[in-house]
Amino acid sequence: MFDDAADRNLTHWGAGAIGRHTLWAGAGFSLYYFGVERKDAMFTGATARSLRHTVGSRSWRSGAAPWDFNHEAVVQWGSFGNRRISAWGVSTDTGFTFSDRLRTRVGIRADLTSGDARLGDGALNSFDPLFSSALSYSGNSGLLGPTNLLDVGPTIRVSPSRRMTVMVGAPVFWRQSLADGVYLITTVPVPQSARSEARFVGVNPDVSLAWQIDRHLQVTALFSHFFVGPFLGETTPGRAVNYGYTALLYRF
Repeated sequence: MFDDAADRNLTHWGAGAIGRHTLWAGAGFSLYYFGVERKDAMFTGATARSLRHTVGSRSWRSGAAPWDFNHEAVVQWGSFGNRRISAWGVSTDTGFTFSDRLRTRVGIRADLTSGDARLGDGALNSFDPLFSSALSYSGNSGLLGPTNLLDVGPTIRVSPSRRMTVMVGAPVFWRQSLADGVYLITTVPVPQSARSEARFVGVNPDVSLAWQIDRHLQVTALFSHFFVGPFLGETTPGRAVNYGYTALLYRF
């Protein structure tokens, strides 16, 4: 993990600031900028030099029961080859924690990211998550990336003990733009065998467990099922996907 070679095709820079929120008591606020230049970037099957500027702002409040939230908005501009970049994204997660024995939290999560609006207009409107994490978007399974996607879904988290947490979610997905497809978290488009005017992509309910056995050892597990909607049914083989994993983590 310490012998990675330098990537001369990628240059990344940025700056940010964090402080207290001026509108919400007990909340935090951040403002950041990232610049990413790739000499051989790939997007929608094409390869070109890419220069993408990203400015975003995040507001959050946690640990101040009963209400908590995490809101973020991002805009992007720059160039991809001879195409100009104009993209955006919004993410929000709001929850309420009940003062019961299980410390039950009920929440709603929603994400909306731009997709290409019109083919052949010289603009690239597809949002790029830059260095995305699989678990940051589209449910815990991370089957879809946050490009040209609208997802909304409820979440429920219960803690039978201080060492164990169970979470259930069910995000529902639609395409933001009908002129664009859906993507993996690597910004690679999901291959399509045909065009479709359908907007509905699918539903991905999941259940996860985190068990802190002691201060060193933690066990996590997840199971999810992706129900295919009309868009994937018309453009891909349209098979449902089961996904599961277990992990054992030891911290020194």
